[in-house]
Amino acid sequence: MQVSLGSLFRSMKNWAVRMNAACNLDDGFIYRKRGEFAKAIAAFTEVIRFTPQCVDAYAYRGYTQYELGQFEKTITDLTEAIRLDPACTLAYFYRGYACIKTERYEEAIAKHQARA
Repeated sequence: MQVSLGSLFRSMKNWAVRMNAACNLDDGFIYRKRGEFAKAIAAFTEVIRFTPQCVDAYAYRGYTQYELGQFEKTITDLTEAIRLDPACTLAYFYRGYACIKTERYEEAIAKHQARA
């Protein structure tokens, strides 16, 4: 089986992008645990930039924004995490609390009932 140089290069580039995203995701977890929320958000944002289908990046960026009181951003990120993976249970939980924090009670109830 013969592999073209272009195909090999694309495979290596895809692998490098996935590895970089995994490292940035790990960095985000570490920063979050240390309470360095701005750095955590930056790391999760970098993951999303290269792998926009990464549910964990949206979910953890949303959780981190919740910790900072950035509830609108929390709702946006967690809605995207749910779109990508409807089984992402904690995303529903934190999104509901973010709706409550922004006094969007009807929306919180509607989103919760849509999940049930």
